[in-house]
Amino acid sequence: MGVVVKVQSVLIPEERRYKNDSRRFQHVMEQAQLDAICKVFGWTTPPWQEPYPYEDRLDTSIGNGRYSVLLSLAWALKDLESYPQYDIRNLIEVVEQARRSPSEYQYEALRNNCKHFPHTLDRNIYRSWYLPVDFEYPLFIDAIPENYPDDKEEFSIASSIQAKTELEFLSQVTAQIVAINVPSYSNHTWGSVHDACMMIKRAAEESITYKLPFFIAW
Repeated sequence: MGVVVKVQSVLIPEERRYKNDSRRFQHVMEQAQLDAICKVFGWTTPPWQEPYPYEDRLDTSIGNGRYSVLLSLAWALKDLESYPQYDIRNLIEVVEQARRSPSEYQYEALRNNCKHFPHTLDRNIYRSWYLPVDFEYPLFIDAIPENYPDDKEEFSIASSIQAKTELEFLSQVTAQIVAINVPSYSNHTWGSVHDACMMIKRAAEESITYKLPFFIAW
């Protein structure tokens, strides 16, 4: 199972939309998400083009396992009393002995309670939008589509600017782990975890460069 990472506007351009009835509600929900984001910031319109014409932006997926380990690594760093100074082998031991699955349980434990790496860790596990706007902590909001009030959907918004800073630090840590040639887990290598970190960092960088959101969807 993959974790989708895309740089794009919230609204899908008309030429890329599905025309069949079963997918039309998706577009209603997109508008509800955009409306909810604008309401939080008091915007009449967002500070990026909606919808943005499809161009060659990052559109990929990363393995669920390596993304899970990246989150566990960030959580282990958060737990260490010596952060941001750490012993690399002690850190690896914390990850291996207290590896946490990125499930609803992790989400509940970290929600509104994450001092380190909040834009990486404190997010809705199913859909998180990262905006090219600088704000301190992620927010959880509801998209309530017009004429469909019972179909509200919670999602989180975070800052791609803050996320980039967090991922720069995490990529340095994963590079250190790769450099000391730590044995792999059965379903991934630390090199693949580093690659996943770099891919999400790239999404944050493109978000800032092109002034577009990016999202992570489970």
